[in-house]
Amino acid sequence: MTVISELEDAIVAVGAVIDEALAFFGQTPDRTAAPGGSWGPKEVLAHLVWWHTFTCESVEGVLAGREPQPPSRPVEAINAEAAAQAAGTSVATLAEQFGATHARLIEAMRRLPDPSVVVMRRSDGAAFDAPSRLNTIARHVAGHLAELRQGAA
Repeated sequence: MTVISELEDAIVAVGAVIDEALAFFGQTPDRTAAPGGSWGPKEVLAHLVWWHTFTCESVEGVLAGREPQPPSRPVEAINAEAAAQAAGTSVATLAEQFGATHARLIEAMRRLPDPSVVVMRRSDGAAFDAPSRLNTIARHVAGHLAELRQGAA
């Protein structure tokens, strides 16, 4: 399998998970953190929007000839900040942002001349090419959806 076909397979897989997430969040009322301080749907969605945006900007940077840089702050701080900033934003608006950022990300991924180049780095040093980053996103979003559904049951 070529890296181009791996990328297209990853695009299809992540697209299915993102569609599922958007459908879930489209039926989710505006509410914040669950009792006990765990994240509710709004916080999860804000977290997903932040990381999708970061990945998109990283890929766009690679397209512009820059090396991908890891986040400048600890993950916990980023996630807390994203959730706090979303407090005044509706789930519907966050879902729109998520869908738009996903479309932008896929467009950028498809413009990569070589999808096997590193497109994102984490603070722990892990590096991701385009297919592996999309596959990671798919697993991550699916995990959050499973947790949210379990919490709602």
